[in-house]
Parts: sequence; structure tokens; C-alpha cells
Amino acid sequence: MCHCASGDIGCDKASLDEINVLLNALQTPQQAVRDAALRGLIVVVNCFPTMETDQETSLHITHRLWVARHDISEDVSKLALKLWEMADMQATGALSEGVLRDIVHPVGAVREAGAVALAALATEYQDLVAPVTLELIEIFKAKKEMTPAVRDQYDRIVKEAIDLWEGRAGVAMALTQLAPLFSRETVVTLANFFVPGALGDRNSEVRNKMLAAAMAVVNCHGKETVNSLFPVFEKFLNTAPKHASYDCVRQSVIILMGSLAKHLDHTDPKIKPIVFKLVEALPLHHSRSGKSSGQLSPSFCPGDQRRVPQARDKTHKRFSSSPNSYGEKEGCGVWARILVKGMGILALKQLDIMNSTY
Repeated sequence: MCHCASGDIGCDKASLDEINVLLNALQTPQQAVRDAALRGLIVVVNCFPTMETDQETSLHITHRLWVARHDISEDVSKLALKLWEMADMQATGALSEGVLRDIVHPVGAVREAGAVALAALATEYQDLVAPVTLELIEIFKAKKEMTPAVRDQYDRIVKEAIDLWEGRAGVAMALTQLAPLFSRETVVTLANFFVPGALGDRNSEVRNKMLAAAMAVVNCHGKETVNSLFPVFEKFLNTAPKHASYDCVRQSVIILMGSLAKHLDHTDPKIKPIVFKLVEALPLHHSRSGKSSGQLSPSFCPGDQRRVPQARDKTHKRFSSSPNSYGEKEGCGVWARILVKGMGILALKQLDIMNSTY
């Protein structure tokens, strides 16, 4: 059918409406549909308008193909690249506006491709990084508002409020992809965005993706921004209400602090307050928190022997008072391992770890 509108000799020429039908098909969740749409567009490529003849439509085509080039399906992305080269297209900074809309697209495949496409565009145009990041933060805030519940004439709820969490998840994926490009100033801005707001999102998938984004930022820039990030994390752990609603944020901050400390040399004096802050942050309600903390260098122990018994006592208290919590027991076990590894095998006797555990 597309060959009939290819513009070749004896064939009709595809109209803009027909081209748009194929472009819209690139936003479907089915990979086979996106694949077929690209094959159709390859056939009618000679019917594409140019920037001189129709700037708006040409920019739209460029935008859709740029995102398709970063599709989660390798087959689709290869077809999109082939079409991109056939049409001799060039990416410009002007594509960022359209790609940002894809970040909050209801289709997951489009959101993922949009996140990668945005990072690729920002890599080519570094001046986009800061403004795009601020725009993503504003999009996240806007998407936090739920659609109001629908009520009947008797004020009974006939349709529950809807949480548009997909857009917030898209923002998290975009920040993860952009992480290597952030400046020091942007990293600090994001730290205050992550803690406590984004990491405490009401949707679990958004929280997990935001933690992945925060981890990516710490892993890429932790070494040069530790003096800026640590106060943000420490302030939250010191001031956050001791309420269950903050537990998920507390867990995430503990994980981030553990990752942050990995960037420090074991002789760095900053590692001691970080590690003992993590000890004080027990209970570890999630085993990921304990495992992250366990990745820290245990060499802090010999340098601060006075605080080791405090860490031992708190660990034992949490262990004995949580008979049914596997996550807390695992976390406490990790800390016991750190203490022993840091002080040596004699710590088993000096700290009476064996007798206090069994």
C-alpha cells in the first residue's frame, strides 16, 4: 500500500495526513506496529517535506525519528537510523521541546525512548542540560497533582482520583540518562529535589526509578560533590520525623550515603562521620540499605575505637528486638561483618559478638 504512495513513476504521492498516520504509529506500545510504520515511512521517504517547504511538519518528522532512533527495540532503532540517513536529517536543539513531551507519554516504550533520546540530544548540545533539568523538575511537580474524583449529585464518588504517575516515572528515567552530563551546581539542585520529595513519591515505581536516578548522580559526581551532598543527606536523617511515612526516604538516603562514601579513600576523615551516621540511622528496614552500607570500607573501625562499642550495642539491640524482621537482621549482620573486618578477627572476642548473637 505504501508503495502506491511512494511518489515513484506511476505512483501517487503520500499526503501529509498519510505521513502523520505512520508517524503516530511510532508511539504505540506494540513493537510490531512501530516496525511496520518505519518500513512504510522508508518507502515514502521521498514524499517528506523539507524545512524550506514546511518547517513545522519537517521538524515533527525529525523529532519522531530521533526518538525512534533510541527505541527500546534494537530492530526498530536500526530501521529508524536507516530512515534518518536516507532522509539526510540533522538533530537540533529545537527537538528538546517535543522530546520532553515524550518523557511523560502514557506509553512506556515512548517514555523510555524519550529519556534516552533527550540525553543523546543534550550530549550534542551541552547548553540544554541545565534548562532541561529544571524543566524536568517542574514537570515532576506538575504531575504530582492527581485528577480529582468524580462525584454524583449526592456527593458519592463514582470515579476515583487518578494518579498520573507515568509522567513522574518518565522524569526519573530522563534524569538517570542525563546523570553523566550534570554540572556541580545541577547536582546540588537535584539533591534537594530528590530528598525528601522525589524519593518519597506516593507511587512505588516512581520511588524506585528516582532512587536509580539519584544513585546514577552519586555514582557519576559523588567524588567531587561529597561536601555538598553529605550535608543534604545528614540534615534529612537528623530532622525527618520519626514516622513510618518517611521510612522509604530514609532507606533511600542510607543507600545514597553508602554509595557516596565509596568515592572516598579509606583514610579520608569524612568517611567516619558518614559511616557512623549510617549506624545511627538503624533500624535498617530494608536489606538493600544494609547491603549498600556493607560495601563501605571497614577501615574506619581502627581509627575510632571509642565509637565501635556504641555501634556494636546498637546493632545487637536492633537484632534482638526484631525477631521477625529478616531485613533488619540482615542489615545488622552486615554491620557486624564490617566491625569484625575492620578491627580484625580478635573483635569477635573483644566485642563478644559470638555470645551476643547466639
